[in-house]
Order: sequence, then structure tokens, then C-alpha cells
Amino acid sequence: FQVRTTKYVTHYLPWFLGAHADPACAAKPLTCAYRDDHWCSSYGNSFYASNKGAYDITDQGVIDQQLDEMKDAGLDGIWIDYQSANWDFVVDKLIAGTKARGMHFSILIDDTINADIMERSRTEMVKWMQEPHHYRHQG
Repeated sequence: FQVRTTKYVTHYLPWFLGAHADPACAAKPLTCAYRDDHWCSSYGNSFYASNKGAYDITDQGVIDQQLDEMKDAGLDGIWIDYQSANWDFVVDKLIAGTKARGMHFSILIDDTINADIMERSRTEMVKWMQEPHHYRHQG
């Protein structure tokens, strides 16, 4: 049989709820109009929504469940959307989780909110890119 060389990944958005939830969702989770949507008060309601309903990405159980489902679905890795150093602790959990499952990861820098994200997160970026399971292209 032929070995698969194509890598299948997903664009992972590590900012659902958690520290970036609108306070109304935390105060009234069943009646919050944004309970199933990504919400950053300073940015506005996003068009992204979870088909599983609201969840908190800062919860290790949620991270484990999502990574297990991705691995079981045959994904090789994740591309982590990165906009803020406030998410570093979640990114660290995701990186550890992918490693434990034999998956890979890459960091996708999005400077829409923080134009200086590369400068501010330089140390973390270097640390993450040195991980053996970080995706590399041509080296």
C-alpha cells in the first residue's frame, strides 16, 4: 500500500469563551444571546460559532476531548490561530496535547488586534517553534 504524504490539519481557534467571554455569557449562560458564538467585547461578535455549543477552551477536559476527536478523525495536526499573548497558557496546553497524541502544530500569527504581536511574543514563538512536532516547511 502507499504511504499517505498529504497532511490533514485544522485551523484551531483557541479563544472560545475562557478569558475572552463577554461577561453576560458568564452571568446568564442560558439566556446570553452569544452563548454559542465567539465573543470578544473589544472586537465584536464574530461569525465563528461552535457546532457543539458553548465551551471553555481554558478547561483541560475540553482541550483533551477536542484533540482526541481530531486525532480519531485522522487529522495530523492543528494550526493554532494566535492573536494575543493572553492565550499563551492555552497554546502551551494545546502544544502539549498534540505532542502526547503524536500530532503536529503550527502557529498562525494574526495581528489584526495586536499589530506588535510578533515583537511581544518573540520569546514564546521561539520556544514553540523549537518543539520537535512543530510543522516545518522545507527545513
